[in-house]
Amino acid sequence: MAQPTPVQSEYPHQPRQTHSKKKILLITIPIVILGIILCTCCAAIGAYYLMEDEINDWFQSGNEKTKFQEEDENTATLLNTGVQPGLSLNPRGADGFVSGSYQPPDEPDEKSVAFTVTDDGYATFRLAGAPDLEILEVNLGEENDASLTWSGKTLDGMGELTESESAALANLRDSDLLQAVSLIPLEMACQGEDTLDAHQLAALLVPLQMHFKYNVDNRQAEALSLMALSECKYIHREENQTKFSSPILFSPSNPVPVVLGYFPFDAEGAVESPATGESSSVLYCSTSHRDQKIDLSSFYRPPAGVVMDETKPIVDEWGPCEAMCRGACGPDCTTNNCKKETELRCEIDEETGDNTGMIYQVNRYDCGLHPACIKHDACYDKCNTDFPCDSWAAAYCRHGGYHVLANPIQAQLEYIYGYLFCDATTLSEEDGLDVIRWVDGYGPQPTRQVFEYADREYGTRHDTEKCPLPEPKKPQKDPPQVSEPDQPIRPCDFMPESIPITQNDETQCSGEYSQEPFMGVTISLLEKGTNIEKLCGSVYEDKFTLIKNELTLGDCSYENLFHHWEYVDATNYTGWGIKMILDRYWVEVYTFDTYPNNEYWIHSTTKQIEEKIRFYMEFKE
Repeated sequence: MAQPTPVQSEYPHQPRQTHSKKKILLITIPIVILGIILCTCCAAIGAYYLMEDEINDWFQSGNEKTKFQEEDENTATLLNTGVQPGLSLNPRGADGFVSGSYQPPDEPDEKSVAFTVTDDGYATFRLAGAPDLEILEVNLGEENDASLTWSGKTLDGMGELTESESAALANLRDSDLLQAVSLIPLEMACQGEDTLDAHQLAALLVPLQMHFKYNVDNRQAEALSLMALSECKYIHREENQTKFSSPILFSPSNPVPVVLGYFPFDAEGAVESPATGESSSVLYCSTSHRDQKIDLSSFYRPPAGVVMDETKPIVDEWGPCEAMCRGACGPDCTTNNCKKETELRCEIDEETGDNTGMIYQVNRYDCGLHPACIKHDACYDKCNTDFPCDSWAAAYCRHGGYHVLANPIQAQLEYIYGYLFCDATTLSEEDGLDVIRWVDGYGPQPTRQVFEYADREYGTRHDTEKCPLPEPKKPQKDPPQVSEPDQPIRPCDFMPESIPITQNDETQCSGEYSQEPFMGVTISLLEKGTNIEKLCGSVYEDKFTLIKNELTLGDCSYENLFHHWEYVDATNYTGWGIKMILDRYWVEVYTFDTYPNNEYWIHSTTKQIEEKIRFYMEFKE
């Protein structure tokens, strides 16, 4: 390796020389005079250029520049340029400066909103044509402290609002800015980390969070509305339909949007729905709430969470507020983590083990787990159990505490009040890089678990082709005792044993399987010599009955809708069932319920009665 060359002293040692005072003065005086002349010239030149700059600035802007004037000029440029519907972005500056605009896609007549955000968390939002006084400004500091300035007021997100602060925030709520200010961070979150970093995204999110804390009491409904408008597909975020997944934690079970590591708010002063569930803006009473939440028995007790079992699927296990795949890393059942399969299955009667003739769809998720993900999901579920899911208290329990944990005494008090600080605790206990990757569904996942959910949109459908009904079993009872071959037996001898009999005479038998919903059977004996063919055709002429399907049971049979009040036709039916005629017996199996509820019971019961009658017919012959 080359050796460094020793650096020579800037002022090398010189031998001392002796001069007379006169000689020194003769040399020094001209030098001083020359220096004064040069300084004067430099000052004059500098003053000229400075004055020229000030004149140019005065002509360009009309006033002195502020430190944020560059950002304002960028905003003005955006507002004066035609923008496309949705989100439009300018190239990111070398210093990390991000700017763009948003035009509501479905509202072309609405004004666009320009926004900027610096790398140190200073953000602005400005409606096209708005004066300087109507610029919304946000400052998000490195210590999880934030300020929002609007309408001459600055809010810090801590504690209750004063009357004037509340009026300023209400003004923002009612302004044309609100929709764009709400959607800009949600759309920016899907642009990738090369577009902006987490600190900048969190700064853009502050106005929406401030709005959610102080203006919105039904946060879940508001969240679902925003999710439906966003191109990032937060409602169906298990399916990654965008190029970049959003780092914003936002779902029906987590309705206050958050960037992990940033939550510059406390629990006090938030608006909440009253306990009755009615949606009205009532300030949250922090004192009474804390009196109710104190429970020393649960102090520092870790949430239990879902019990994992790798040997079998966890079926239809939902967390509070519709949360899914509890313990899997990432939001719900994100396909960044979980492998999703869909299959159709036949519904099985639990008592008999037979098909019911109904089919449903199952979504199967094979997900990676980590103890930290399991613990974090259990913490969220505990917050959403102890507090209403869309309450600010639940959001603070899940995401807050960054400004508290540094103070052990204050942190202890917050824990007693029920605030667990799930995100902050996980970040303090685990590797930060792993936590960030877990949020997106990646990161270390040493074990796996299968979760299965019946698809609610698909529902349950009748399909006896894919899910055939079982063959009816022959009755094991002794043959009915009759004195003469032509003598009919009583109708109640054909009633299934599982159905309690309510009427029993020579010509008619009735039974009730259930009262709510009503499910019953009537078997009637026809007169000898009845024209069966004509009777079967008469069913179509009954104005109180609407035939749905012809069946193959008995001599004739029909799946039908009916109205059980005779003076009303079947247009507005009150029930449905099966009518069957076989030999000398008229059979009706029915329910006062919506079609096709209880379908399996109606079909299987009719089949059992048919088999009993046919057994009698064989014996009679």
